Amino acid sequence: MERIGSRNDITAFFRDLKKGQPIRMLIAPAAAQCFADFPRVLGFLWEQGVVSFHPVLPFADIAVWVYYTMLRENPEARFITSACVGMNRLLEERFPQFGGALPRVYSPLLCAARYLRGYKKLNGSFAFLSPCALKWKEFTTPEGEELVRYNVTIDALNRWFEANPADLSRYEPCFPETGENGHGLTLAAFGSIGKSLEFLFPEITSRVEQGTADSLAYLSGGIMEREEGPFVFEPYACPGGCSNGAGIGKKRTSGDIGFLKCRPSTAREDVVGLFSRFERELAVGDFQYGQTMAGTGQTAAAG
Repeated sequence: MERIGSRNDITAFFRDLKKGQPIRMLIAPAAAQCFADFPRVLGFLWEQGVVSFHPVLPFADIAVWVYYTMLRENPEARFITSACVGMNRLLEERFPQFGGALPRVYSPLLCAARYLRGYKKLNGSFAFLSPCALKWKEFTTPEGEELVRYNVTIDALNRWFEANPADLSRYEPCFPETGENGHGLTLAAFGSIGKSLEFLFPEITSRVEQGTADSLAYLSGGIMEREEGPFVFEPYACPGGCSNGAGIGKKRTSGDIGFLKCRPSTAREDVVGLFSRFERELAVGDFQYGQTMAGTGQTAAAG
């Protein structure tokens, strides 16, 4: 059963590839564990016309950097943060009393799209190979700027292969592009935004909750008021978080997924050094709601 408001764009995705439209694919961390031979799945998609593949995980470093900047400016801040658009929208629409605790910061997905579009000047449309049936709700800004076009859920792509069998052994393995830090220094190493911030600020405490019922129970129980000092609450709508999202369906064992392994350890000075580089090269407002992208006149997206 699909969630209310879910959307999967796989039909439009393949239709537009066939028309020759340039499409780049952003890849969720969960994707590699959900296909029998993920590198050859990407090789197949490349042959269909996908221009390039980009993992989202490294761009979580940008999202964490924005929160890091906020906490340096307000060391006693307490806020709710999540990459989960379903949880964020639920709080905004049905529990407005928590709205003030939601910082206006992009999700890692939108950090990826903004950076690749605005800083790397990549053309074409973006598709997201997604664990989330609701992720499309953040693709377009309130002002109408489209950062991502296609929500290609992992389950939908697996079902497409079942309906359209392909001999994947005929396709060369293809690997997503990564930078000098592999899949990043924060979320890849610590597993959550809150834990990444705890690593950078020892005085911070954080809590991750997975599942709408448990998340709302903690919020209704006054966790934001009860905690003392700086505090980060990170709720996810799906039990098991994004690795068990509503768009995943049946998991398959992947072949070579070494290119998606997390870094075994991170030194604080490495992260702070990376953030210092971000401060020189990026504008923090480019990755927040309702800000104008520096030097472009474009309005940044909700995330």
